[in-house]
Amino acid sequence: WQANLMWCGIGLGSYFVARFWGRLADRHGHRPILLICVALKPVIVIVFLLVSQPWGPFILSVAFFLDSMVNAGYFIASNGYTLKMAPRENRAMFVDATLALSDIAGGLAAIAGGALLRHTEHVSWQLGTHTWINYHFVFALSLVARLGCIPMAAAIREPTSSDTAIVLAHVRGIWPL
Repeated sequence: WQANLMWCGIGLGSYFVARFWGRLADRHGHRPILLICVALKPVIVIVFLLVSQPWGPFILSVAFFLDSMVNAGYFIASNGYTLKMAPRENRAMFVDATLALSDIAGGLAAIAGGALLRHTEHVSWQLGTHTWINYHFVFALSLVARLGCIPMAAAIREPTSSDTAIVLAHVRGIWPL
């Protein structure tokens, strides 16, 4: 039931904000939405690094709900930007190649993470009162990779988009949470 609770949170989070992100992207452009969402993506990894029993299932359910809100904005912004910037000729091939490259990178990362977990399965270390294991190491690597994506997202150019600070001010004024 705990895993089902978490999966429900994932579906509900994106359901509640997809229209909001879409309208925001239509009004301000895809780049600021993409930058906001990429900057918020490391939060879920921090939750995984710090969560522990007995509150783990509840905290993860809330975290997945909020992360799926960020994912909805990320997918709207990244797909919208890709479609907008794709050349008119061979647009479908350009979009397919972009998505395929992303999926290949994600698959290779999952394989590398699994191999790293297998080779370090008996590794653990004590830091304060917390025992860190190989999963924590993989999540720490994920955190570094996600943080490294923020400057890359900031380098994306969309001349007609609003400044990210303007979008954040707009969101702060209307965000329901």
